[in-house]
Amino acid sequence: MARETTMVPRAEFTSYYGQPVLKPPIWHEPHMPLYLYLGGVSGALALSAAMEELRNLTPRLGARRSGVRGRSAGRLSPSPWGLRLLSGAASARRGTAMPARSYGGRRGFGGGGVGGWFSSSPWGMRLLSGAASARTGTAMPAPSYRGRRGSGVRGRLRVLGEPGVFTRVGALGALVAGSGFLIAELGRPERFLNMLRVFKTTSPMSMGSWILATHGGLTSLAAGSAVTGLFPGAGRAAAIASGVTGPMMATYTAVLVSDTAVPAWHEARRELPFMFAGSALAGAGALGMLASLADPAKAGPARRMAVVGAAMETVAGTVMEHRLGRLADPYRQDAMSRAARLLIASGGALTVLAAVASTKVGRRARVPAAVLTTAAVAALTAGSVCTRFGVLRAGRASAEDPSYTIVSQRERVNARGRRTEEVETPPGH
Repeated sequence: MARETTMVPRAEFTSYYGQPVLKPPIWHEPHMPLYLYLGGVSGALALSAAMEELRNLTPRLGARRSGVRGRSAGRLSPSPWGLRLLSGAASARRGTAMPARSYGGRRGFGGGGVGGWFSSSPWGMRLLSGAASARTGTAMPAPSYRGRRGSGVRGRLRVLGEPGVFTRVGALGALVAGSGFLIAELGRPERFLNMLRVFKTTSPMSMGSWILATHGGLTSLAAGSAVTGLFPGAGRAAAIASGVTGPMMATYTAVLVSDTAVPAWHEARRELPFMFAGSALAGAGALGMLASLADPAKAGPARRMAVVGAAMETVAGTVMEHRLGRLADPYRQDAMSRAARLLIASGGALTVLAAVASTKVGRRARVPAAVLTTAAVAALTAGSVCTRFGVLRAGRASAEDPSYTIVSQRERVNARGRRTEEVETPPGH
């Protein structure tokens, strides 16, 4: 049976009496965009600190296992006779003659005297390791930053420049600054505390409040241990645990804005978490490169993080604009979103050029690596901030224009109807 032909053409929606269907978001600038940026950077830096602790965990466990196997040997090692017995046993195993060593006048092996202090004190071990490296001409591995106190302001700044310390302190600093903007957005600090009275897994606002509180406690413990040197075990555990809350902290805001009726946010719910994660990685990598300007050899992890973040944000933004179609116009037309795409892409390219310029081959280049790194840091930081402003403004523009609301609803209804017809219509008809 043929369908009835429509005599009147289908009307196209242009306006709803000139009034918006949805109330536009009331989030203020720059409070909310800066909170989104700083929260993402804090999460990415916490993830970097956790990965560094996991990288250091394997050698530490290996040294602990070797220490357990050598406990019986350690009982003999403090005395000169024990050292001679150990050297004889080692030569018997290898089948080689060990040179005889004199232990006369060396009181430190018994635990007394200056030698005993050098062998048991951490500062003494550092001095001995430095002396050994000077005699052999080889570079000894750098001691751990935990428990090391710099002399004066310059020494403390040097300690803060260590990658492990910077990621912990940076994660806490970004979180504290972002929380300040969040409290300014809420108007009163007790409003945040009231949100902790409820734990609702289906509410992004409730889960985000608990993620923020948990992440803040872990980063505080990790940063405090890194700076003071107290409770290193608890600090390492907190840093590793913050690697779980860090990605949540960087992406929960994307879920929060997507779980609304704002068309530009709700329809982009698949790509926004990847955009926010990439932007957070790019911003955190930029800060890491800035902290390692004095020692470019330590900038490798920060550069990789920045390049991966820039690529992730660029790809996610391109896929989102292609999939949304007309709903992507608020993102394309906004000046902040256009600037973010340009800055993120150029920052990623400058980071690659800075890495090439820092190699032996690239040192002959006319532009030094420090200049390229500084330009990359500025571009990535500005691009990450502009991404948050662009997303907020695109959502507000789509809510103010009723055509985005009505047209997108009709498109969803029509698509649902076509799928229903395809299921109900048998093949061959």
